[in-house]
Parts: sequence; C-alpha cells; structure tokens
Amino acid sequence: MFDIKVDLRDREVVFDPSIQSNARGNGIRDILQKIIDDFVSIAIQMPRLDTNSGDYLVEIKDQFSLFGAMQVISNHFKDIEVATDEFIGQYQDKEFLWKETLAESFQAFLDTGVDPREQEHKKINDDGEEEEDETFQWMADKVLVGVQTKKPGLDAFDETVTALTRTRDDIADMKTSVDIGWLRVNATPLIKEL
Repeated sequence: MFDIKVDLRDREVVFDPSIQSNARGNGIRDILQKIIDDFVSIAIQMPRLDTNSGDYLVEIKDQFSLFGAMQVISNHFKDIEVATDEFIGQYQDKEFLWKETLAESFQAFLDTGVDPREQEHKKINDDGEEEEDETFQWMADKVLVGVQTKKPGLDAFDETVTALTRTRDDIADMKTSVDIGWLRVNATPLIKEL
C-alpha cells in the first residue's frame, strides 16, 4: 500500500517518508490518520434523512465495528513499527561506514599498532652487558616529532582487509526491496551509499 525508501541522512539511517508522524505531516502514521479521518468525515457530508438537519457523525462514532477496525489498523501499525525497527537494526554492524570518517577509521587502525618510541631499546656495551640505547631516544626526540610512528602488524592489516571484504560482500547480498506489512521498503539508495 505504501512505497518508502531507506536512505542515509546526516549519518543516520532513516525512512523516507518517516514511519512516525513528522512536522511536514507526510509520515506513514500521518497518512494513515488522514485516510481514517477521510472515512469518518463522509458521515459529515451526508445530510440526515430522518430529521432534515445535521449529519451522521454521532452514529458513526458510536459504531463498535468502526472502533474494532481502527484498533486492527493500530495493531497492524504497531507490528510494522517493530518490523521496521528490526529492519533498520540489520545495518547496526555496518554503522562504522557512516559514523566514522575515513581519517578517523584509519587513525583507529594505526592506533592498534606499536610505537617504537614506547618500547625499550637496548644495546650491548663494550663489556658485553645490555644497557639502554640513548641514541634512539635522542633521534626520536629530534627527528620523529609530529611523525606517526605507530604501525600495526601484517596480521592486523589482513584482519582489517578481511573484515572490510566481508562487509562489502554482506552489503552486495542485501535485498534491495523488502515487504513489511503494508510497506514496500526500497533499500537501494542506502545500499548504493554504503
């Protein structure tokens, strides 16, 4: 009944139009409420035949079958809200793709490495004893100021490449269109962005 899409806006995964009511009045809840209001407003459009004045609004509002139908719609909508939350939840493990910038992600990767300036540097003196190598610290203080010296090992690099490849493959395998109750969700815009 409704065709919506999932997109990435301001680093958030959102539905367009939104599932809930919104300020513009074009959310799915807003649209459903307008449809229900239009059905009820038909009672205002029909003039009474028995008294020649007024309308049938009071009788419509007293109809238990109308309240039952509205409750069924409300229950279905609650189920749809839960299902759409679960649908958005499938992207949680990939949120690093839009929450972090490339520079932040790369810096976090570099920070997993070891900084040689924080390690002990020993040398063997003329007596054959091990002692602190002061030349490395002197060089580091002079030459390495402001230089990124942490570097992860090849195993960390391989793990990261494997994880990113797995994420890419997961995204490629995602369905572009999913039906949730009355909604057909088009995920193509988000998948392209990812």
